[in-house]
Amino acid sequence: QTAGVAVLRRGFVDDERTAQMCEDGRLNLSVIPIENARRKTIMNYHLEEAKLLRQEPGGRHYNCAQSLLVPFAAEIGMEKGAADALGAFFGAGMMHGSACGTLTAALMILGKAGKNKETAKKLVDDFLAAHGTTDCRCLLAAAEEKGVTRKENCDGLVLELCQKLDEIITRETQ
Repeated sequence: QTAGVAVLRRGFVDDERTAQMCEDGRLNLSVIPIENARRKTIMNYHLEEAKLLRQEPGGRHYNCAQSLLVPFAAEIGMEKGAADALGAFFGAGMMHGSACGTLTAALMILGKAGKNKETAKKLVDDFLAAHGTTDCRCLLAAAEEKGVTRKENCDGLVLELCQKLDEIITRETQ
């Protein structure tokens, strides 16, 4: 049986559709496949969309920054296409192994969502405590030492920060 496909309507998933490919081969990101057709929380929506993007839908690669920015586009007042374009050159540590693109995207999301400096600093401090660095090259080297592939490592960071952003945004809007 095929998984349901749903659309986000500002916080709640309420419409079943089928995923569509655009003429240019890119996935129509207004719909995403999900396992339960009627997910009720935006938190699950962000996480499910991030997971989908990391699976390279339609053969299209979404870097780590894009995989976090695109699911949060509505919350930061952007169209998904604009969020996709914004993150284009932040993957792979700004294309040269520098600052983690996932962390950079998370900070952009917090800033655009109007969160304060203390919230952003806590996110960075928590990331440093968990991973020992914010440098992409070092994160990947540590993962390789543990036998973790680059994709597995980056997927994990995207999903980890997606969940943290959901917690921050949900906590501060309740």
